[in-house]
Amino acid sequence: MCITPGAFCLKAAHNRYCYAKVTNKRYKCTYKNADPYWRWRA
Repeated sequence: MCITPGAFCLKAAHNRYCYAKVTNKRYKCTYKNADPYWRWRA
């Protein structure tokens, strides 16, 4: 599965890892209180 860094992630992806389409770097679907949404983060 390829993702876009910083994009919102689905509930099924919470706390999972995926790779970015362009850079092929690994990102994790995480939640932060400062930004109260689940997003793909490095």
